[in-house]
Amino acid sequence: MGVEFSFSEKEALNKLAKYCAYQDRSSGEVMQKLNSFKIYGENANKIIEFLKVEKFLDDKRFVNIYIKSKIRFKHWGRNKIFKGLKSKFAENEIINEALSNLDLDEYNMALKEVIEKKTKELGGELNFENNNKIIRYAQSKGFTISEILKYLNNKDDDTR
Repeated sequence: MGVEFSFSEKEALNKLAKYCAYQDRSSGEVMQKLNSFKIYGENANKIIEFLKVEKFLDDKRFVNIYIKSKIRFKHWGRNKIFKGLKSKFAENEIINEALSNLDLDEYNMALKEVIEKKTKELGGELNFENNNKIIRYAQSKGFTISEILKYLNNKDDDTR
């Protein structure tokens, strides 16, 4: 059985300041960390409020950075980003606002790279079976069917 440590508010605040300074976090992640320190309720809310005032914690900043990095480096679509942010306990309102302000050029470039990668893996041939595989793969990366079909239809128009 593991040893349980009890943190004072000051110790928890110092640890959480380092935790947030290392990488942007959501309020929900910080609350989970506080709960693991056995700090709950009003005390936890007080610490989170302090971290927000001191700019260690900012949910909008966290959501925007998360979205940009997942598009740029992982080539994720809206659906997978949304689910990832929900797993980080981000609020729907903040997520939806940030997703509505996406850089569409970068987003469409990510979709293009996902589709071209899968097309290349399948030998470059676009037939019914391969298109279905491409669509399923792009959906698994979080892109919507309408985004995928729009890109594929535009690609077909360009090759004619």
